[in-house]
Amino acid sequence: MVKNKFRNHNIDFCNPKQSTNYKNYITYLKQDFHNRCAYCNTLDERVMQNFEIDHFIPSKVFKDIEPGLETDYYNLVYSCPKCNRSKGSKCKLGYSNGRYVNTMFYHPREIDYNEIFYRNEYGSICSDDSIGIVMINELKLFKPVYALSYVCERINEVRELLEQYLSIHTDEEIRHEYNTLNELYGKRMNDLIMIYKY
Repeated sequence: MVKNKFRNHNIDFCNPKQSTNYKNYITYLKQDFHNRCAYCNTLDERVMQNFEIDHFIPSKVFKDIEPGLETDYYNLVYSCPKCNRSKGSKCKLGYSNGRYVNTMFYHPREIDYNEIFYRNEYGSICSDDSIGIVMINELKLFKPVYALSYVCERINEVRELLEQYLSIHTDEEIRHEYNTLNELYGKRMNDLIMIYKY
């Protein structure tokens, strides 16, 4: 079975100045998560709706026990609207190393998702890990839109490589094939995710 990497970047932690409004962190989170949903890895520019801030430990869970988690930067995750809605208030609360944890999901800042998830030959998100399988089901990462997004990105990467090659070489046969590819798929590939009902 083909097992392609789930994502090609590491999650950063810029640790911005403390704010009393968690929404003020959106720019920093976007930077930390490289403009991608922490859960499904979809690029934010491929989605017509604005990305959101997910509370990894949901507010319905922490509001009575640890209200500081509302603005705790570590508890905030850059998320596409689909993953944020699917995750909702799902949580199995635990306590580890002096902080509350959500044991139902892997925290994207604590675990390299490449160790949990992979892409099969069709671009679908897969896992051989028990919690990873729960996450796929609970976050609905099995939906075709996530595979479609991945495949479109791979096609665009190949197009960019061809453009680089053709800017240096004058291979008329490859240029003809590339132009044909662009005419058939170029704009459609860029628009496909937005057209598809994300």
